[in-house]
Amino acid sequence: MKKNKIKNTSIILFFIFFIIFILSIYLKIVINEKNKIEKLLNQIKISEIKNNNSLNENFYEDNKLLIQDLNNKFNNIINQLNNLEEILKQEFNKIIYLRLLLIIFIIIFNIFLIYNTYQNKKLKKYKLNIYKKIKETNEFKKEFENGLKNKEFKLYVQPRYDTQTEKIIAGEILVRWNKNNKIIYPNEFIKKLEQNNLIGKLDLYLLNETCKKLEEWGNKNKIKISINQSQKNILNKDYINEIKKIINKYNFNKELLEIELTEDIFIENKEKVKLLEKELHALNIKIAIDDFGTGYSSYNLLDEIEIDVLKLDKKLFDNLENKKTKIIISAIIQMTKELKIKSVAEGIENKSQVEFLKKIGCNEIQGYYYSRPKEIDVFEKEIR
Repeated sequence: MKKNKIKNTSIILFFIFFIIFILSIYLKIVINEKNKIEKLLNQIKISEIKNNNSLNENFYEDNKLLIQDLNNKFNNIINQLNNLEEILKQEFNKIIYLRLLLIIFIIIFNIFLIYNTYQNKKLKKYKLNIYKKIKETNEFKKEFENGLKNKEFKLYVQPRYDTQTEKIIAGEILVRWNKNNKIIYPNEFIKKLEQNNLIGKLDLYLLNETCKKLEEWGNKNKIKISINQSQKNILNKDYINEIKKIINKYNFNKELLEIELTEDIFIENKEKVKLLEKELHALNIKIAIDDFGTGYSSYNLLDEIEIDVLKLDKKLFDNLENKKTKIIISAIIQMTKELKIKSVAEGIENKSQVEFLKKIGCNEIQGYYYSRPKEIDVFEKEIR
């Protein structure tokens, strides 16, 4: 409909321009004709009538009044033609100005038309991109739901080792998406799940599978298992109730389960975390602060909230050659001992880091130096 309006407007403008153009040509012809008439009249001289051999003086005297009358009429005609010329010139100028205005208007209209066409194409492209994103999102949601249904999300475990005995005493649950026999790592899908509010479903799925495994391992198992829960969901009361249902659904030693929370959640939602801590501790579930030591560190929280495990972020150990860094880490470890909080060093990759952590009395070590993440069935065989 919009395209038809634009087309009709263009046709109307064309006809207006055409009429003005024809009118201007007509006026130009009229002016040329007037000039010819004026030129012809100027050539007619009354004096020529007087001096004409065919007319004698008697004729002139006898027709003097008639000649004067004719002369007056010729003069009137010339004056009228002069006035007409002025009027025509004015009208002609008006036509010229109108034509110029119309041309300017047409140029502006065409610019607007081109711009409008460009915007329509841009809008169309934007809509196509939106449609494409919606389609991709819907496809991703469908793939994710099918993945949960078909148990494509596989549990992996990265072991945690006792610093002194170097034996496995715990493990952190990680996840891989085994999609069409291809392993997809968390950095490729976790962000998408968060953006589409699907991360809670994955968290609950992993928690359910973890609790099921702990029940399968039985009471003889003394290995602690930690599992991370998304900040977007963990403070939601309904979500907490879902966690409780899953934990109570399985029969296992609840003290072997740790819920990991990132450090920033404690800073931004202190009061809610206090309530969460009480509810989880009521179920004998341990609470761990993950990625401690970077970004939002607040040591006051360790006094206000009952924390069971403090996991030191990998970045703290990247510059152990610096004396100040060693002093800071040593102070944190000493603080955890006095507060009776278990300390875990994450991302440990070389022997010098291990020796330093042994020296300062860190409780546990997690990292590639000892083990990469492995499938939970492989981990199970090792701990048995």
